[in-house]
Amino acid sequence: MSQTKVLWAIINQLMKVIAELKKQLGVRKIKIRELAEAMATFEGFYLPTNPRAKRNNNPGNMKGSQWESGKDKDGFSIFPDIETGWKAFEWDLEMKTKGMTRTGLTPESTIKDLIYTWSATDQQEYTDFVCGKLGISESFKLKNFVA
Repeated sequence: MSQTKVLWAIINQLMKVIAELKKQLGVRKIKIRELAEAMATFEGFYLPTNPRAKRNNNPGNMKGSQWESGKDKDGFSIFPDIETGWKAFEWDLEMKTKGMTRTGLTPESTIKDLIYTWSATDQQEYTDFVCGKLGISESFKLKNFVA
């Protein structure tokens, strides 16, 4: 057997071992929609009252979006309908997980970094809530969220 074939066989075995280790360590991918729903829950979107997130069709209580139709008195985006609000929210989260925003977040940033960037209040409570809802630790990397 040539050296090249031996090296490829070793590389293939190592890749299998790495894949198995990742599986055992619980590194998994989570859909951005699941993250958005967990955050919307913390933001009060699903409350039976009429919270800001619902009134503004803004499940993430975003402040600024290219798809907003206006802002409320506190500077939160208002979207023309709930579908637009969800799309804007998920798009913004996806861009943050890819490191494509001015926030300084990168794919190597953690969910805790994201929440602390997202919210100015109740940051640790918010982080704990979202992590509990998704079954992850606060060190879960943003690169593990997928569209």
